[in-house]
Amino acid sequence: MSDLESKRHEESIKLEQLKLKVDVWKTVIDVQKHFNDLEMKVRNFGILILSAFISAIGVSFNSGSEFTAFGNNHSVAAILAFGASIVWLLIYFVDVYWYHPLLLGSVRKGLALEKEIASELPNINLTETIGNSSPKNILFWKDMHSTGKANLFYFGVLLVLLAICFSLLFFKAPQKTNEMNKLNIEASCTRNSNYNGVTCTVASPQKK
Repeated sequence: MSDLESKRHEESIKLEQLKLKVDVWKTVIDVQKHFNDLEMKVRNFGILILSAFISAIGVSFNSGSEFTAFGNNHSVAAILAFGASIVWLLIYFVDVYWYHPLLLGSVRKGLALEKEIASELPNINLTETIGNSSPKNILFWKDMHSTGKANLFYFGVLLVLLAICFSLLFFKAPQKTNEMNKLNIEASCTRNSNYNGVTCTVASPQKK
């Protein structure tokens, strides 16, 4: 084999290796999209469940349902708010401690592949570009990444739920009165003079 043929053969091998690396990179990007979609579905499901709990809390508080604990009556809505907090923490666990580490692992793999092929294909740096755009300054937090944003989101909602729970333990729904119970109706009947029936009168006496 001549030097020219040997050189062409090596270039052909390098090209095939580059194609394989690009195919692996594409697969890694698809994996990133997959885990990102899973996280969004978990969060959407959590918001849906939370909405159902909030509706149940409102209905329970409006109905005045109560339970007795430590000799005092408390609104059942407080139990529902506490239950919503527990469910919200479980959703947080599935999101941040289950799927998010898998997403981070695929991101690290994508960064490693991009560095490996950067000399030949410098424009394949999607993972790096997204990673550099992720950190944001939020209130007092500087350069907050995706994990910090998730913690802020989940624990912010959790604090609201716990505040509602403790508030409902000490506040009761306003007592409702049935207007029909306020009606004072009197009826009187007298027999007709010719004994062919009775005459009745119904009146609501005025309150003094």
